[in-house]
Amino acid sequence: MKKITAVILLLTLLSSACFLAACGKGGEGKSEVSSGHSSSNQSESGGTESDIFESIPKETRFDGQKIVFLCVSESASGEIYSEDLNEKLMNDAVYARNMLVEQRLGVKIAVEYGSGGVSCIEMMRQSISAGGDDYQVIMPYATDAAALALEKNLLNLDEIDELNLKNEYWDQNANKGLSIGGKLFFAIGSMTYSDKALTLVYCFNKTVAETNKMDDPYELVLSGEWTMDKMLSMAREVTFDSSGDGQMGIDDTWGLFLNTSSGSLFFEASGERMSSKDEYDLPIVTVGSQRGVDVFDKILSIYTDAKATLLIEANNDAAIAHGYDGCYHAADMAMVEGRALFRTMNLTDLSALSNYEVDFGILPYPKYDKNQDKYFSTVSLFYVKPVCIPISNTNVTATAYTLAAMCAASVETVEKSYYEVLLKQRQVKDEKSEPMLDIIFGNRVYDLAILYNWGGKDIFDPNGLFWFMNVVAERGTNTFSAAYDSLKDAIQSAVDDTIATFYS
Repeated sequence: MKKITAVILLLTLLSSACFLAACGKGGEGKSEVSSGHSSSNQSESGGTESDIFESIPKETRFDGQKIVFLCVSESASGEIYSEDLNEKLMNDAVYARNMLVEQRLGVKIAVEYGSGGVSCIEMMRQSISAGGDDYQVIMPYATDAAALALEKNLLNLDEIDELNLKNEYWDQNANKGLSIGGKLFFAIGSMTYSDKALTLVYCFNKTVAETNKMDDPYELVLSGEWTMDKMLSMAREVTFDSSGDGQMGIDDTWGLFLNTSSGSLFFEASGERMSSKDEYDLPIVTVGSQRGVDVFDKILSIYTDAKATLLIEANNDAAIAHGYDGCYHAADMAMVEGRALFRTMNLTDLSALSNYEVDFGILPYPKYDKNQDKYFSTVSLFYVKPVCIPISNTNVTATAYTLAAMCAASVETVEKSYYEVLLKQRQVKDEKSEPMLDIIFGNRVYDLAILYNWGGKDIFDPNGLFWFMNVVAERGTNTFSAAYDSLKDAIQSAVDDTIATFYS
């Protein structure tokens, strides 16, 4: 009874925190979650049980059925399972979510994870090979989920009505982006937050911008004028030899600390796609358009501007030589010490910055030009952990209803805790960044090319569709068209093989 009371209190506090935050900003006491799904069907007080689970038939019960989730690691399992309340925000939100689901459906949620040198996908393969039903759900990294799908070890989720995949508590952008030929083998929804934390963004130092009397980046975004050209011109204004040694390096002031993988991300942010879909929902390669070539020209100008840009990973040795733990630590400290105006990052990196007294804001990746109507933010799929159901599952109905219930119950617990409290109130700590986050989450991109890197042996192979333009950009010479021409036959062959595998 104490735990039930604690859960009710947690739900009340979450709703109150979001309500008060909105009222304090002159809002109406209601906040939308714009991550491909919304909480519009929930009441502001957390909703009644019938409201939360309205998509699940009232008579649905499973009399103690155990649903085991196989996760990547013990730490990764934290977004699925919590042993008990411990007054930590996300832990307690997961606990509250699970208790609601277990009480409603009569199931028992459990986790296992890869350990002892055996990965979760190897554990899954061994279980399937042995004819067992050890795990009802697997949540590997998305790239491993793609491999399991190609091996035909996963069920097509689109055929499982009980999942309610069209409900807004599932990310509809992910459903659309990650399917092939109408088949969806892994899904993302309100029940997890790894996909949200791995959304790619810009961070900027507000003090540096204000000291240099720059245009307000927030206003640039809202007016549609936050473009690659504008970003680069601002970055050039602040770059200088702050160390005074006559050479520009990792310890100087730069307008932009740039991840070397950003070439593909700028490309996606421009509205171009490395891969798209035809009318049959089959992937097609789309990097070779004239606009795509023009976009890459601009990307290259950002990479090679010695008066604006420092490539983070290319300076790892220099960072260590200067006493940093590595290039990412150096980039963090440049932001903290006011030696960086902009830095590319994913949202999970905010946890490091939030430990320091630094006034920073969050922005989407800039548009290609003012004619582009939307900002697009790519999800770094490498370490996202989607939901998959293995072919060995002998109780798909109970599993599917449990997943749907977990998503439904997460809207007011896990999702709200991450998005409205942890992200907006604790990590960003900046009211003006909140509409930026809504813009970012409103147009997230899931590109299959990131998962499959067609043409490459692995996701980081420079001969693959996703990674080749990053390598070309880092080298600094515009061989984009020639590089693509040399790779396109192998890329197309790999795409054809993927399609054939799903249809064989």
